[in-house]
Amino acid sequence: MRRVAAELGIAVMSLYNYVPAKDHLAQLMTDHLVGEYAYPDLPAPDPRAAIADLASQALGHRAAAPVAGWADAAPDAARS
Repeated sequence: MRRVAAELGIAVMSLYNYVPAKDHLAQLMTDHLVGEYAYPDLPAPDPRAAIADLASQALGHRAAAPVAGWADAAPDAARS
């Protein structure tokens, strides 16, 4: 929470005006990144290629995470 607050230029406790807990913040960040994926049309002509493309996008987003390493520290609930 300290790193996020520092990136935003606000006090740590100010974050709690917007999110109730660190787990909730991790879930919101995960939801935001997943919303940026380019999903294939359904049904996908080649399901294996579609899955490989989504995995590639996930790796790209993870590498470009604004706060390095936050995805690794996210609770399991945020990863589902």
